[in-house]
Order: sequence, then C-alpha cells, then structure tokens
Amino acid sequence: MDQKTAWIGFSPAGWINEARHLNGISHAFPSGVTESYNKSAFMGLYPLALDYLGIPPMVMVKIMIALQIGLIAWAFISLARALKPDASPDLLFILALLVIASNAREMNLARFAASFFDGLYYIIADAMRIFALARVIKKQYLSAGVFLLASFLSHLTMGMNAALFIAAMLITPSHLLRGKSLWAGAAIFVLGALAWLFYSISPSDITGQGFPHDLWINLTRMMTYHWYPVDFGVFTSLHQTRFAQFLGFCLLIAYYLTRVRPIPRINLRLLAAFAAMALLIGLGIFYSVHTVSVTLIKLCLARASDMIVNVGLVVVVLGLDEDINSENYWISPLALAVLISPFYSVSGHPGWPVLVSLSLTLPAFRRAIKGPDRKTADTAIALGAVLIIALLFLYQATGMGRAFMSPAYTGGKEFLKTASILGGCLLIAALLARLPTPWLKLLPRAVVFMTCLVLAVSWLGEQGISRKKQKTYTAYQDVQVWANRNTAPDSLFLVDPSLGAGWREYSNRASWGTAREWLYYSWLYSSNYSLFKEGANRLKTLGINFKKYLAYDPPLKGWMKLRRRVKNRFNAMDDKWRMKLARRYGIDYFVVQKRLFRSPTRMPVVYQNDFFMVLAANLPCLPSPAGR
Repeated sequence: MDQKTAWIGFSPAGWINEARHLNGISHAFPSGVTESYNKSAFMGLYPLALDYLGIPPMVMVKIMIALQIGLIAWAFISLARALKPDASPDLLFILALLVIASNAREMNLARFAASFFDGLYYIIADAMRIFALARVIKKQYLSAGVFLLASFLSHLTMGMNAALFIAAMLITPSHLLRGKSLWAGAAIFVLGALAWLFYSISPSDITGQGFPHDLWINLTRMMTYHWYPVDFGVFTSLHQTRFAQFLGFCLLIAYYLTRVRPIPRINLRLLAAFAAMALLIGLGIFYSVHTVSVTLIKLCLARASDMIVNVGLVVVVLGLDEDINSENYWISPLALAVLISPFYSVSGHPGWPVLVSLSLTLPAFRRAIKGPDRKTADTAIALGAVLIIALLFLYQATGMGRAFMSPAYTGGKEFLKTASILGGCLLIAALLARLPTPWLKLLPRAVVFMTCLVLAVSWLGEQGISRKKQKTYTAYQDVQVWANRNTAPDSLFLVDPSLGAGWREYSNRASWGTAREWLYYSWLYSSNYSLFKEGANRLKTLGINFKKYLAYDPPLKGWMKLRRRVKNRFNAMDDKWRMKLARRYGIDYFVVQKRLFRSPTRMPVVYQNDFFMVLAANLPCLPSPAGR
C-alpha cells in the first residue's frame, strides 16, 4: 500500500506536507489536493491526529482504512435490518462481504470507484448516508439528520445526492405534516450544510468564474475520467464495463420491490427515490453533452447512480436470498449465480451479468403474458427486459459489443461453468434438507455461505499489484525517502512530468509540477486561471503547446498522446536545457526514469536505483559524460 501511495499520490500525507511545508517554496507548483481536501471536514482528522496525538498521516491512513471497512459494512447491515428486521446473520455477513470484498458496487456511471479503501473521505460519506437512510426507514429522523449531515461534511456531492434520495421518499403529505422529529432532523441537515458551504466554498469553486468557459470545458473533457460519461464511451463502446450490468441490476431492483402483492409502502417510496436518482442521472448526462454550466458539470449529477447501486444492493441481496431458499429448483441456482458474480468478476467489472440477472425476472414476464394475477408492475418489468435485450442486440449489430458469452452479458464461460457446479451443489443440499435429520435443513444456507466466503477470500487475493509495478513503485518510494533524508527542506525537484501526483508523500519536498498538475489538478477546484496559465507556460518549456491536443475524439485520447509527448520530450532534453531551467526557476534536482532517459549527461548523479536516477543541478557538472 505504501509503495502504491508513493506512486499515485493524493494521500493525506502529501496533502499535509504540501499545505504546511511546501506551498511557500519559490516556484513550487501546487498539486491541487489542498483545494479538494480542505472541503471535507473528515480530512481534518488527519492534522488533528498529528498535532494532538502524534500519529503520522501514513499511520493514520491505516487506522482510517480499518474504520472505513468497519463502518461501511455496519452501515449496509443496518440498512438491511431496517428493510428486513429478521434477516439472518449469515445473509448479513454475505452482504458485508459483497460490500468490502467484491466488485458488487462498481457500477457508478461517472466511473467513480466504490470499494476503494484509501483512508480518504469517500467511503465515510457513503457509510454515513447509508446510516441516514436506515434511520429514515425506522422513522428516527433526528439521528438521520445527523448522519446525513456527516455525509455532506465528508463529501458535498455524495451527501447532496443522499439528501435528494431521502427527500424523494418523504415528500408526501403524510410525512410533511408528521410532527417535530422530521422537521428537526431536516433542520439539522439543512442548517449544518449551509454553514459548511459558506465556510468551505468560494464562488469560483462552483462557477469557474475568471476561467474562459470553452477552455475550461475542453481541458476537463480531455483530462477527466468522470464528468463526461458520453465522451468516455460509458453508454457505447465501453458499455460492457458497467452500463449493461447496471441496466440488469436496476431491473432486478424493480422486480424485487414490486413482486410482493400488495406492494409495501416502503417499497413504493424506494421506487420513487430510485426514480429521482434516475432523473438526476439523465440531467447529468444531458449537461455533460450540452455544456452550458460549469457548476452542473462539477456537480456530476450522473454520480447519483451510486445511490441506486448502494440501496439497490441491499434490495437485490434480500431478494436473491428469498429466491435461493425458495422451492423453485430452477430459480434457486440462477439466484446463487447472480449472488456470487461480483466475487467472480475480473478487471474491475462489477459482476451482475445482465442476461443472467434478467433470467430471474421471468416469473414477472410469465405473469405479464398469461397470468391471472397480472399487474402493471409485471408488464413494466417484462417490457424493461425486452428493451434491454433489444439494446444488447443493437450493440452487437453496430459492432460495439463483444460476443454474448462476454463477462458483461453472461459472466463468461468460466463463470457459467463454476456457477453450474455450485448450483448443482445447492440443489443437492436442498434435496438433502428435505430429509428428517434436523441439521441437514441448514445445509443449503451453509453451501451459500461457504461459497461466498471462499470467493471473497479469493477476490481479496487477486487485488494486489503486479510484481513489475511493485518494483517500480518501491523504487519511486525509495527516491522519495532518499530526498527526504539527504536534501535541504526547501529543495525544488523536477520529477519526470509525465508521471502523476505521487512525490510529496515520502519526500516532503516541493515539486516543479507534472503535466497533469499543470493542465488540470492544480486549478480544477479553484478555477484559478492564472495558475493554469503558469502551468501552460511550464509545459511550453518542453516545446509543447497543449491546444493541438484538445481536438481529439474521444477527448481522452488527446491526453494520452500529450502525456506520451511530454515523456518523450523530457527524456530527450540535454544538460543545457536542464541547467537553463534550473537557473530560471531555482530547480535543485531532476528525477528521471533510467529506462527512458536517452540524453548523455554531465550532471552529477547523486542517487540512483534500478528504475530512477536523480541529477543534481546545484552541484558542478562532471568533466566527462556520466553513466546513463
């Protein structure tokens, strides 16, 4: 974990180092992390732990990760108990496994990760809003307001989406007129949220004022992975990474909420809340294409999909448990297959293969066609399934989809083989449970429990980074540790600008910036146009003008080409360029990647390992070329 943090950056340690020690150093370039983390009250725990308890940030991160895992599991269990008070302990444990040890929630249409435990605020904001919803269902509105405010203070957008979800559940005359508790809980949230907004947000953070609108749009289109899902291909060429599974998952939510007759009132309210999130997603997609407002783009309304996924996960798992333990011997294995799919998924895909998920809704389809108890909900479910299948065929016809045996559609051949074997085991266990021996009645649940537990452990074992990346990350961390121990605190480093944000974590030394910081990270939250112009000028020192890279389709391709150009130019530059830059900006050291560094150098090599080399600009050059 430490090595990965050193490479990627964006850690609390880098944030504290930059905010407290590095921003005042001449010509140091900001990473942008300060503007982001200062807006989360949760992140304030790190400097407090350092100042009053003496806990270093990287140690505190590990404590916070443990807290995140415990809180998010507890939150989902709390919501499951609110919806089904008699939910069995083994089912609640399986739900917790899905939340912390699977890809079950990786269906955010804005491509934000859900199960990424890194000590930051996202998981905390998630847990707090799930707690809030559980309290609302239990009609404990005061504590719900407190939890919802905690979510908002941790992450503004996530808390806002949760507030809209809950509001959609409660906007009925009977709730609006129901006593003081609801109004008190609402007041806690609204007043606390407004106070935090006034404290942490400036107008430019929201509107992007001072930054040319078209330039802001074009730059963020090229650099961001989240705000423009249409440009990124989420609904077209990359639909199999999450969108197809999301559609099947949503149909399962609707199916399980409406199959009980009459439909319980809480289910109807949840359906209203899901519809509200769907509306937000639609608006988010619209405004990501018709970029009339910087504010609406920054809000990233498509992120509301994670409320559907989070709450829907509980609804679906409760429904799958009923199907698994039903006496319908063809539904039971299918339900087990869907349940285990997030543990079996690969490459960050969420599981929930769409065609397998749709097969569970066949009872509604059958009732819609000829059932005597046909309801409107059955017809809607059947129509939804038909439309989804038609869309999959359209993807195939237009060349955007792989074979129907792909992981997104069916789970893939290996998954189907495993699911068939496990489904057979479940059927045998169900038959044995019919025998008069008491303990055999527990056998089907034991099969499901052990299957999920083994697959979760297997999933965790596959989450490590490759050996090659591990060596690279470790080498980069070693460079940072060397810099911290062997250079002056006010030293300025120019790290290979094709790299990301990782540098300040273990070095606690200032950076001249990287291409992504120059053109994106540093000004993203503040919309500081002068800071962007300085970044663009630093890019020009490499002989590169960013404007030609804004015209690519998809836009992200432009960033990939620009990053490659930066890498090639930096590693081809000679000592004359490096020393000229060092004199102009006071750069003390250059950090280069040995395998890419192509120009002979007379600059002293003050540190090197198998992957990196540090050249000193503040020492006399050698009389003859040094090793490459």
